[in-house]
Amino acid sequence: MRREYDFAIPEGRKNPHAKRLTKQVTLCLGVDVIEYFKALADETGIPYQSLINLHLRECARTGKRLDLSSALLLHRGISMMAARASEGIERGIQQTGESRH
Repeated sequence: MRREYDFAIPEGRKNPHAKRLTKQVTLCLGVDVIEYFKALADETGIPYQSLINLHLRECARTGKRLDLSSALLLHRGISMMAARASEGIERGIQQTGESRH
């Protein structure tokens, strides 16, 4: 055993598999989903991002499938709302341009 250890310079090698363990991604999640996992994080003391990862890993491991019928309806509804909002903005821009002439 050594008399002194220098922890400023780490010994050994970095884990060569560490880069394959996780990958940073950007997701747009619903506020309700984030609030749910943050509340669960407060209860458990586990960071909410880790809880989301654990949940998704469990779904992948067990082959759990979503009921896509409701998901598709929700997605189509959001897409329709976005299209209507975009059309409204375009009309507003056109009307503003017409009033300047």
